[in-house]
Amino acid sequence: GSLRVGVVANRLPYVLADREGKLVGLDVEMGQVLGRDLGVKVEFIELENPAALSALLSNGRIDLAMSGIGVTPERAGEMLFSDPYLDETLAFVVKDHLRDQFSTWAEIRKLGGFPVAVPNLLYYIEKVKSRTPALNLTPLDSVNQIDDSLKRETFDAIVMPAESGSVMSLLYPKFTVVVPEPGIVKIPLAYPVARRDQDWAHFINTWIELKRRDGTIDALYDHWILGKQAGKRQPRWSIMRSVLHWAD
Repeated sequence: GSLRVGVVANRLPYVLADREGKLVGLDVEMGQVLGRDLGVKVEFIELENPAALSALLSNGRIDLAMSGIGVTPERAGEMLFSDPYLDETLAFVVKDHLRDQFSTWAEIRKLGGFPVAVPNLLYYIEKVKSRTPALNLTPLDSVNQIDDSLKRETFDAIVMPAESGSVMSLLYPKFTVVVPEPGIVKIPLAYPVARRDQDWAHFINTWIELKRRDGTIDALYDHWILGKQAGKRQPRWSIMRSVLHWAD
């Protein structure tokens, strides 16, 4: 009678906790919609170690994961992914004065061995290395490490999806998001399930297409990533209002 959804905490803007400790975010709402459509309650299970995701799916502890999880070849070898529901854009979160130096791949190559942090995912590392082989990349293992690096200004540049980086740049105003050109790199987001669950994955694929066609995904994208508010409804949770207190 319940849907067990694994979530990675502090995965802005897909999963995060508000001031009362309640989980909110684009994928939290998607999970709630999925539960309503199935007629079951939703149990969100926070994953202390995202690397354990494959094992938790395999042993049946969770039914799927919904946390803005990018599809990479190494992950696809461990889990069965749904069809993508959104794409993220590979970007750099950099100090404001470095904006122009990260605006193109050619300009980045001129920086030589400049120190840059990157999520510890082979796919991300290879995409950056293939375009700027001289950069001195330091892998970071968790979202908390990335957040701490921005807070302490340990690095002047961090590789990050633009969609998450735009939120981080609000939290840490000294930083801005830059998407180098040409050759924008897209990373699909999908929902992983256990490799044995072919029928379940097929259902999720159909459900994603329904949510795409009925406007659910577009509406959540507009709110959580673009910051738009629909109509005259009561204000919803948002980074600017609930964290930064920049709006009434």
